[in-house]
Amino acid sequence: MANPNGSRFRRLLHPETIIAAIGWAALACFVLVAVVPGLLEGHVFASTNILMRSSMYWSVADPQTQSGNAFVSDTVDSVLPTTLLFSDRLSLGDFAFRNPFQSGGSDLGGMPNGGYFSPLSWAYLIFPGAMAPAVVKILEIAVIALGMSLFLRRLKITPAAWPLASLLFASSGFMLAWTNWPQTRVTAFIPLLFWAVERLIATRRWTSIPLVGLVLGAMWLGGFPAVVFYTLYLVTAYAIVRAFTLWRGNTLQGWLDIVWQAVRYIGGILSGVLVAAVHLIPFVLASTTMIDFGSRSGNRGSHIETVALSTALFPYSMGRPDFTLHWGSGHPVEQMSYLGIGGAALVVLALVLQRRVPIPNPIMWFFVLAVLVLGTAVYWGGPVLALIQELPTMSSSLSGRLRSVLGFLLAVLAAFGLHALLRRSDRAIGTTWGGRVLGVVCLVGAVAIVVALVMTSTDAILNSPAPAVAARWVQFTLIAATVFVAIAVVLTKYPLPWLKVVAGCAIFAIVALPAAQTARQWWTVNDETTFYPATQATDYLGEHLDDQRYISFGNSIYIGVSSAYELRDFAGRGFTTKEWRDLIAAVDPEAQRTVTFAEPTVEGMPDAITSPILDRYGVHYATMPSSAQLPGPVEDVTDQVVSTLVLSDDSAVETADVTGPTRGVIISAAGVTEIPWDGMQIEVRAVSPDGTVLAENEQELRQIDDSIFLALDGDEFAMDQEWHLEVSTSTPDATVSLWADDGDAALDIVRPEDDGLNVVATGDVTIVARETALDRVRWASDAVVIEDPAERVSYLDTAAGDDQVLLEHESDAHQGGGSGSVVMHDSGDLDITTASVTTDGPGWVVFAESTRLDGWHATLNGEPADLVDAEHAGSAVYVPAAGTYELRIEFVTPGFYPGLVVTSVTLIAFVGIGVWALIARRKRSVPIADSTRGAAYSDE
Repeated sequence: MANPNGSRFRRLLHPETIIAAIGWAALACFVLVAVVPGLLEGHVFASTNILMRSSMYWSVADPQTQSGNAFVSDTVDSVLPTTLLFSDRLSLGDFAFRNPFQSGGSDLGGMPNGGYFSPLSWAYLIFPGAMAPAVVKILEIAVIALGMSLFLRRLKITPAAWPLASLLFASSGFMLAWTNWPQTRVTAFIPLLFWAVERLIATRRWTSIPLVGLVLGAMWLGGFPAVVFYTLYLVTAYAIVRAFTLWRGNTLQGWLDIVWQAVRYIGGILSGVLVAAVHLIPFVLASTTMIDFGSRSGNRGSHIETVALSTALFPYSMGRPDFTLHWGSGHPVEQMSYLGIGGAALVVLALVLQRRVPIPNPIMWFFVLAVLVLGTAVYWGGPVLALIQELPTMSSSLSGRLRSVLGFLLAVLAAFGLHALLRRSDRAIGTTWGGRVLGVVCLVGAVAIVVALVMTSTDAILNSPAPAVAARWVQFTLIAATVFVAIAVVLTKYPLPWLKVVAGCAIFAIVALPAAQTARQWWTVNDETTFYPATQATDYLGEHLDDQRYISFGNSIYIGVSSAYELRDFAGRGFTTKEWRDLIAAVDPEAQRTVTFAEPTVEGMPDAITSPILDRYGVHYATMPSSAQLPGPVEDVTDQVVSTLVLSDDSAVETADVTGPTRGVIISAAGVTEIPWDGMQIEVRAVSPDGTVLAENEQELRQIDDSIFLALDGDEFAMDQEWHLEVSTSTPDATVSLWADDGDAALDIVRPEDDGLNVVATGDVTIVARETALDRVRWASDAVVIEDPAERVSYLDTAAGDDQVLLEHESDAHQGGGSGSVVMHDSGDLDITTASVTTDGPGWVVFAESTRLDGWHATLNGEPADLVDAEHAGSAVYVPAAGTYELRIEFVTPGFYPGLVVTSVTLIAFVGIGVWALIARRKRSVPIADSTRGAAYSDE
């Protein structure tokens, strides 16, 4: 009688089992090196130090901490702030449909853009904000490993290849470059979707439909539909190929089987749509109004520059992610194509030794042709790309993002290559006519891949601005390639178990070590002090702003981070309506850089800061870099400077007395003899003759030009107030000569003027109160109607009265004239605004928000009220008579609740199907064998 324990022991000592254990250990080490440091206390797995570009953070974070990745600013000024906002509000019981802190309001929980409903994003609801990004990355890698293992298991690929494919896909170029965007949370599910479809087709079980629906639904909820569409096209092609490998012949029964296969597959795809209906229905409804697909029409026909293929082997051939040694015309995030010499060598071996891979010929055809077609489209474009972009949903997406599915295909082929190395031929179908043609195609493909990699790598290395770095990678690549050739030759001739284990160790070392080193460069771990710390500017605005707005010039409040601090920014990040973009353009024509990125400029500040449009939209404060000169007449007081004075860390300098109010001073710098690389701290004080400090400012100077502007809160100084200027520094080794003695202007005073501006805070950021601003929700006694959009914006910017509301339709104009007041209340809900209205006659409550989308509702004393278009981008509610009213304005994403019902019913149905299948399975007295040809395993 056989000993089961002995059989189990032999399996544990099988060389492929040992190699698999080594592979999983290699994957664990990769995670330990590249991700786990972000879990440690005091650290964050994000490039938040990019934020230190803004002076708002200079006094609260270590300036010597340098971000290792300069290309992922979207992740820290858009993705993370909105994700933190949604999860924080949800923890307080507030499901936020809308983010009111960016550009008058943008979508949040009701739309899939941020991927908040992705199962991988749930980490933000459980873990602290600084820890969550690393947890999400670990979950992504775990999902990849699960999907790769299940899919390759069904294809009868050796377990030793499962961790290899997982590691290669997790460290592929797309997954490296797009980390901390929702894109990788979608891409991580690709292997699981292929497994679910493979299982659905191979087992012919209707109960497998929910598996496809759950995985595909998770992808839809991940927030980046382009990757889902890429995957759907690819997995549909795979499903067709796979169904015909199981075809029962050219008979009625055979064709009926194909029809039922198609029905089951379509059911799986539709069930995925139903799972994600909670977000897909709102997305479809908003796509016609909010999302401007036409803005990407220029992407048609464009492809990654061919030389970027070199990054498949040499990740720094186009420069490092910290922007050093960067060259080429493309964006590194869109171009990074890393696979590694280990993965590339195994792909080539899979093509050369394809007869050893135990899958039907059509499946090998699928993977080989898919790689060649997509690779040609991504890196060479031409007719192949043009044909792909003719497919629905594909015309507006950047072709380089096809690297998401290309990385999966290459990882699977590499797994085939490892299987071919470790096992003798498992099939004899290579002797058929179709098999011989496939063999030729595979050999041609292998040669084409090698030639393309060699040519592009040679081009990149010859143009590399860092030949020493390139040389080290070339040496490693040549050694690794030699090792792979040796392994292939030795194992072909001497397939000894111990040699296989040694070969497995060498392969995983060649794959894992450079992958970990590259990931450490792309996946930055920063000090937690850079994770949206409290600052001088955010503390001040948090205390004084209330429900009003501010405008940030020159990135003084880093664009997009207002969501993390829950402060309303007039501009910012995110999709918004065309009407709101019209307002931003009227304030500063250079601010709206893309449809989702608006950053008012320092150059436009002198004109924009007094814009009446800002008044009407509740912009009560303006911020600007401390070095930005404030508006106001400039008075030359050079004659009150006695001579050239030298400021150093052990001295202070001062002027003679000057008189009157000031917004700041302009000091000429005769020369800089010494200044630390990270800047100098400079203190300036306006001191009265009796020694009283009237105003002071302490700020850091990273650059000193011919002159230095130093803001002072001296607008309220009396006209006869005498004061002198004292300047000092606390920075060791800082020396600068102030004031020229050659007759040029040396000291200027910026005087206040009657423009409604008042300096209220200085330091890292200068904050100016805009005293002419109206409240965000206000009363208006009279109405003006202008139907033409351009005329409306012009009227708002030049002639609109404070007590007027600008309407757009004559039918909305009613009798006004009442004098009223509006008192805001804290509803505790970002989507609900409540206020008490008291008036002695009819008029309007003006709501200065971005409201030109469906989903807004208003009630007056509990009764529905019309929310009419007003102020070009906002709304108004008409109050018909004198009295006291309770006004409530609420936003709910259109389609969300119907979608939630569909999603809930679908999930409940899936649970019912799962329970029924489990009960039916247990009732079976004899297991039903999987009779389908080519289906490797049953996953039951």
